[in-house]
This record gives sequence, structure tokens and C-alpha cells, in this order.
Amino acid sequence: MATESACVSQRNGAGGGPVNADVQRFIWAQPLVFVYCVAQCLLFSFLGIVFTESYTAAIVCVLGHIILLTSRALVAFMADQAYARELFSCCWVAAYALVDSALWCMNRQSQLVTGLPSEGMFCVHGLVVLQGLYMRVLGLHDWARLGAAACNVLLWTFLPASWSDLGQPWEAMGVTCAHTAGELFLPSVSLIVTPPDDLPRHGVKPQHRRD
Repeated sequence: MATESACVSQRNGAGGGPVNADVQRFIWAQPLVFVYCVAQCLLFSFLGIVFTESYTAAIVCVLGHIILLTSRALVAFMADQAYARELFSCCWVAAYALVDSALWCMNRQSQLVTGLPSEGMFCVHGLVVLQGLYMRVLGLHDWARLGAAACNVLLWTFLPASWSDLGQPWEAMGVTCAHTAGELFLPSVSLIVTPPDDLPRHGVKPQHRRD
């Protein structure tokens, strides 16, 4: 038991101190990162196929989620999972900043998406809600969630021309509301997707049992 406890402490933090609840959540949520990234890749691919106006933009988003999936798989092998959480949070923001910057730059060269039906834009808003929901349960830092959301909102806010029939400012407002909805749905999500009972909840210090 002592050897197993030492291994757990080493995996969750280099200092060997009390196990951090946020780090435990980060480790527990690793399969959810895989589910999220694969689901987003499939959904964006489907979006690009159904609404061909958004095909190129959808491919860029798929590549961004492949980057996220790869980075999470790499940090999983790190001995210090507290540092791995810090690093993956940076990778998360960097991936969204890279994708949104690429979309904005491509759109600056020539209009990337034109004539997207309003239904297609509503589908994009739905994917943004899904992003907000998952970011609350993946063990990311708060600043990483806010940074990724800010990248999306800034992209849609500073587009020189609207991408869909919905028009501006409704596209940007819809993305903002979608992120907000994803954040506010956390209580409902926590009733369905929760860590095992032996894992401490977010913000709760772990209790050490005396044998």
C-alpha cells in the first residue's frame, strides 16, 4: 500500500504532498478529452459535408482538435501530472488561438465562408455550446477556458463580413451566448458526468484516512 500511495503521489505532483483535487479531475477526465475531440472532428466534418460553404473552415477546426488530442496524449505520460495540467491548459488556449487566427487570416485573404444558411450557423452555435460544456469537466484551468472562449468570440466579432444569412452582430452574439450557456449548464452536466466517489470534488480538499 505504501508503494502504491507513493506512485500516486508522484503521478499527481512532484512534491509528494497532498493530492490536488483539480489534478485528480484532470487525470480522471483524460478519456473525456478523447471523446470530445473525436466528437468535434466528426461533427465539424459532418457540418462541412452538409453545408459545403463551410467545408474549408470545418477542416481547419478538425485539425485544431487533432492537435488538442495529440497534446493530451503526450502529457499523459508525464510523471508530474500537476505540471501536465498546466502544460495542457496552455496547449488548449494555443490551439484555439492558432485555429481562430488561421481562420481570420484566411478570411482576410478572401472571404472564407459566404452564404451559409442560418441553420448552418445554428449548428456552429451548438458546437460552441458543446465546447463550453466539456471545458468545465476536462480539468482545465479557468484561464484556459476563458482564453479559448475569448478567441472564438474575438474571431466572430472582428470578421469583416458575415459568414451566414444570420448576419452580424447576431453571429458574434450567438457565439457569446453559446459559450455562456455551456458554462451555465455545469450543474446539469455534473449530475450526469461526475468523477468516481473516491475522487474529491472541485474545490474540496481531499480527506486522508487513518488506518
